[in-house]
Amino acid sequence: MVERKAALPRADSARRGILMMVIATALWSAHDAAGKWLTEEYSIFQILFLRSLFALFPILLLVHREGGLAQLRTRRLAALLGRGCLGATAFGLFLAGLPLMPLASAYAIAMSAPLLITALSVPILGERVGPRRWAAVLVGFAAVLFMIRPEAGDGWTGGGIPLVGAGILLVAMLFYALGMMATRALGRTESAARMTFYASLVFLVAGAATAPFVWVTPSLGDLALFAAVGLLAGLAQYCMTQAFRIAPPATVAPFEYSAMVWAVIFGFLIWGDLPGWQVSVGSAVIVLSGLYVLHRETAAERAE
Repeated sequence: MVERKAALPRADSARRGILMMVIATALWSAHDAAGKWLTEEYSIFQILFLRSLFALFPILLLVHREGGLAQLRTRRLAALLGRGCLGATAFGLFLAGLPLMPLASAYAIAMSAPLLITALSVPILGERVGPRRWAAVLVGFAAVLFMIRPEAGDGWTGGGIPLVGAGILLVAMLFYALGMMATRALGRTESAARMTFYASLVFLVAGAATAPFVWVTPSLGDLALFAAVGLLAGLAQYCMTQAFRIAPPATVAPFEYSAMVWAVIFGFLIWGDLPGWQVSVGSAVIVLSGLYVLHRETAAERAE
């Protein structure tokens, strides 16, 4: 009885972290679909600025809900801003890669992020990942390479995914994974609202510094879409930050794979895109790898 009671808080944190990740993933998918639409007419720097500006409104409401401006006081400002820089770089690169491929293909590459997070949690956070989970991570990365391998007679495309775009997205996912590692480390002392606010502040400053050089005045309809993207970003960023703050990365990260379902739906409804067979097979392998990582993580926790 004593051992069971001691395990409950950890299990409860895992469940809450998973729920927050599932919500964040749904919000991010809608955000990315709208962002891809906007990249057809607007620069990524203008999108970054307006998205970050509108995202401040839900973020400030969350800060108020968690205790007001006093929540923003911190002794780790440099670390929080550094985390924001990692996030801004990841987001900018992701936006740059989106116009180069269908949304589902972009998400197929982006699904390498949970595998990167699991791998990086060992040297950066000192977490334990057994040989079976390492094998699953390697299989997942092999599936990524399978999706983007060049085909005969075409040096720029592999399995329907442009190599240049895939390379950009892989670098974006590396920065994203590093940002999530920072989230996990900072989450021991910093609240989700505080981390979300300072990350959004970095996004806003970066966008404000670059947007004037590429500015295109948006129509009212596009301005409303920018506002929707910002609101979605603010809520999604908070939910994802909370997920990684309260649960281990290897536990919540695999649930990002649910984004693939949303990507296929949005891609088909908006652009009429459907993933090719190599993307479908590779995505399935990556998902299975991630789910196996989750299974082994759960088994390791129960054994402790």
